[in-house]
Amino acid sequence: MVTIEYKDFRSMVDRVWQQQDEQDSMTTIWQKLHKLKDEAKGLNKEMTSYEQRLTQIRQKLECTQANLTLDPFNQILIEQEKQTMNELEKWSTIEERILRQQSRATWIDYGDSNSKYFYAQMKIRANKNTITTVYNNIGVKITDPKAVEKEFTNFFTQLMGKANGLMPCPNTKIIKAGDCLTIQHHQELIKEVTHDEVDEAVREMPKDKVPGVDGYTIEFFTKH
Repeated sequence: MVTIEYKDFRSMVDRVWQQQDEQDSMTTIWQKLHKLKDEAKGLNKEMTSYEQRLTQIRQKLECTQANLTLDPFNQILIEQEKQTMNELEKWSTIEERILRQQSRATWIDYGDSNSKYFYAQMKIRANKNTITTVYNNIGVKITDPKAVEKEFTNFFTQLMGKANGLMPCPNTKIIKAGDCLTIQHHQELIKEVTHDEVDEAVREMPKDKVPGVDGYTIEFFTKH
């Protein structure tokens, strides 16, 4: 969700979240997320003009730097250049996120519909993952697909050994003589998951991933 970079987005989240609701907690959260998405649509429209903003910022930076070459010790121009570069970095990041989301939307629209696009992408990926040549144990290069397949089969067959028709049961005495879980270990495995563990798991997830169908990224939940 690119809108989270907008300066007024935090106040919008606070305003929606302060609304009182007497329903159960999960229903309330779902409804607030839904209301927030509706209110954020206007901000998203403003943010989509990033191309025009980037062009204006780059032109402003070029103009400022041109003036700096004539007056390199002008503190006003130096500060203006610094602010413009920070603004350029911010909107370049927004552009990158928008393009990433657009690429995912393209895959959702075309990739999961058994279209030509889907099969073209699958073919490209298959070509990247295909092993066309191997070297055997004496260093001879093999390129024939059937011979490559045979070489893999022979190699892993020798590596894993021969099949045994007898499957003896594990010796319980040997197993019990080794390291076993203690009562404390048992209690650790069945104890309740804490809020801190959930919080840590969420924060370790990639920021741009969307865990649900609502479209909110992990970054939204960790920031707000």
